[in-house]
Amino acid sequence: MAISLSYSSSLLLSILLLSFLLLNHESDAAANELLNSICSTTSKPALCVKALKSDPRTAKADIKGLGGITIDLAQSNAKSTKNMIGSLIKQTSDHKLKGTYQTCHENYVDAISDLDRCKKHLESGDYASLNIHGSAALDGPDTCNDNFEGPLAESSKLKQANEHLEGLCSTILAISSRLKPK
Repeated sequence: MAISLSYSSSLLLSILLLSFLLLNHESDAAANELLNSICSTTSKPALCVKALKSDPRTAKADIKGLGGITIDLAQSNAKSTKNMIGSLIKQTSDHKLKGTYQTCHENYVDAISDLDRCKKHLESGDYASLNIHGSAALDGPDTCNDNFEGPLAESSKLKQANEHLEGLCSTILAISSRLKPK
């Protein structure tokens, strides 16, 4: 009797564990499918997937949750890039380059402000305004990059940071276009 009870308990535990693993796998598959369908419509699909997968909240997030995660990542990137630009301003003695960095700094101040608005619009369900401010935030790194066309040499770290924020803003736009108002 003790052996059959132990065998029954082991069997039940095995069934529960297998069910949990299957459900968890289905959940992961659905999350990956959502992530891939969103990222495939962005300007930088590989960056989108890598950035979102770097955040542990992504595995359990719905589309609105992915929007919040993307905005958080974009805000963090924009703030660190703005600080990097501040350092570049202090390090250069070239007046023309300093002026270009100052313009980029202003572009990032504006982008951060727009990303703050994105967060509020996502939370309130105003997805049209989310799209507008996501697009406005994208102007920050785009304009900063444009400022370096011609003879001025852009810092490779700044160029990379601009491209990263462009990709994150593109992801915000892809998500905002899929969100439906309540």
